[in-house]
Amino acid sequence: MKPVRAPPYYGEVVSCAAACPEVWNSNVNAALPRRWLPRGTTTRCEPGQATLMVILSNPGEAQQIEDEHYAGRVGSDLADAAWTFSEAVLERRVAPRMGAGRSPTHDTLMKHLAADVFGCGLNEVLDRTLITNAVRCSTPQNFGEYSSETRSRIGRECARRHLIPEVEYWQPRFIVACGVPVRELLWDLRQQGTVVFRFFETHHPSALGQFIGKRKKQFAAIGEEVRRATTP
Repeated sequence: MKPVRAPPYYGEVVSCAAACPEVWNSNVNAALPRRWLPRGTTTRCEPGQATLMVILSNPGEAQQIEDEHYAGRVGSDLADAAWTFSEAVLERRVAPRMGAGRSPTHDTLMKHLAADVFGCGLNEVLDRTLITNAVRCSTPQNFGEYSSETRSRIGRECARRHLIPEVEYWQPRFIVACGVPVRELLWDLRQQGTVVFRFFETHHPSALGQFIGKRKKQFAAIGEEVRRATTP
């Protein structure tokens, strides 16, 4: 498995200090300097080689280990640390100085991608997939609980600065929008003419109850599309 390094543009993402509304300090320790650190974005693909780009809403709560892991890191070093941390969380691995905790949302997502889309092992998903967020920073409450107006205000700005350039950089074959906030944002941007790419829609990995079976069918349908497009 090759070492994971953040792409060149990600240094700009981790140093972004835009005055976005409702953005939360990502440090667990509030005494640390404010840091707009996007978590939850990673891949082992090269640009143009990702089969899927999966877009979630925004990062969840920061983990205690992150304050230590990112201490003293800036620029490309901080970008690499954030990229590698996300990889460890997604694959449930522990790396030096990184006790990556459990993320039920990412556990569910990775299982869908491995079993329903690619038919591969969990440790192979990131060789085929880029996982990212429409909004890069955390918010004080669940992003889906904000009004659609607030989500749109945050999402439009973050998409303009980060998400759309990211799609252009990676050029994935397929894009998946997970959850209502992401679907709303991408359809809003399509109506504006800002987003022109096609995307699949699924329920968010954290959705429970009746959505579990529906989501599995959605990912299975994506898997069929992927196989049709990639089988010689």
